[in-house]
Amino acid sequence: MPAGDLVVLTLADTGEGMPPEVLARAFEPFFTTRPQGKGTGLGLAQVYGTAQQLGGAVTLRSRPGEGTTVSMYLPRAEPTARDGPADGRFETPNSNEAARILVVDDDPQVRAMAVASLEELGDAVDEVLDGSDALRLLRAGSRFDLLLTDYAMPGMTGTELAGRAQAVDPGLGVLLMTGYADAAAVPAGTLPVLRKPFALDDLRSAVERLLAGRPGRVLPFRRAVDDGGGRGG
Repeated sequence: MPAGDLVVLTLADTGEGMPPEVLARAFEPFFTTRPQGKGTGLGLAQVYGTAQQLGGAVTLRSRPGEGTTVSMYLPRAEPTARDGPADGRFETPNSNEAARILVVDDDPQVRAMAVASLEELGDAVDEVLDGSDALRLLRAGSRFDLLLTDYAMPGMTGTELAGRAQAVDPGLGVLLMTGYADAAAVPAGTLPVLRKPFALDDLRSAVERLLAGRPGRVLPFRRAVDDGGGRGG
């Protein structure tokens, strides 16, 4: 649990609750007990990621028949005066300190999870929902170090997008995300592939390998789970 003064946000329900084996995996990205197509398994993973980004923590308490309680602990911010130069201008950060990454995925929850994870590494991230939007950005002059794209998208696959994008910018790196059902459709050896479901650490490690030599840090994905007997840390 973070030290110092904390603000606690708690949400509780009176639903059916979770058994221990489900509770232990509740923060894992893409883990869900819902039928296929009824959920992405990213809700609690995003809550956890948001808390970590803000220097906080999340606990989860649940028992079958007793509902579930989620508590987010965030450091309390104190108002501070921000002093700047006499002329009112602030120095612009060096653009070389962060990689520019374009995330393309038609699933808004997957896209949001990827963006949040990459921003934790210190990268500058843009996001669009399909290949057409990505190509419009590139053809308008936007330049990126890496294209992180889903494979199965309406109108244009990730491999088709990669080929067209690299025709515009030959130096653009590409990392393809694909589910197990679509993996066989990806031509072998053509592009690095990150298979869904993946943990946040898997995404970060894959991006770091492709952006070797650039600044950035990999943050560990840890979870705090409480089985109902007390607060997790």
